[in-house]
Amino acid sequence: MVPTYAIFRGKDRYLPYNWWSPCELNVSLYFYGSIIYQLVVVMISGMNNSGIDIVCYKISKIICCQMDLLIGRSTQLNFLGQNNVEPLLNDLIKHHYEIIRLVEILNDLFSPIALVQCGTSGLAICFVGFQLMVTILRSSYSYMAVLQRLNKK
Repeated sequence: MVPTYAIFRGKDRYLPYNWWSPCELNVSLYFYGSIIYQLVVVMISGMNNSGIDIVCYKISKIICCQMDLLIGRSTQLNFLGQNNVEPLLNDLIKHHYEIIRLVEILNDLFSPIALVQCGTSGLAICFVGFQLMVTILRSSYSYMAVLQRLNKK
């Protein structure tokens, strides 16, 4: 919606995001090139955040599947039967220990990444909210309605 808003504004050309430009934006080539550049940057940053989320989800799913395998193998234990349960029990304990070790390694790896992603997502939300407040036209009805709501409080 923002790019079509910027394209169909007529003579008043506004970019989706305010930024300093080294060239004159009155020239159509520079203006539309700037719009495309801004949209590509937004898409790349969105893919980065969603990519990290997908990796974390997939690794969590792998750990859960390992736990399911462990539970499935533990049903083979038969303490009252004739078979010797000690080798299978030792294998299950080793498998459980390896799962715990994997979880600890991944926790140490992804904790700083998740913290940075949380911080950048918070900053992105703040910047987008600020950008929305800045780009509202002063003559529009919605801007006046926001001012009236703020004054009533």
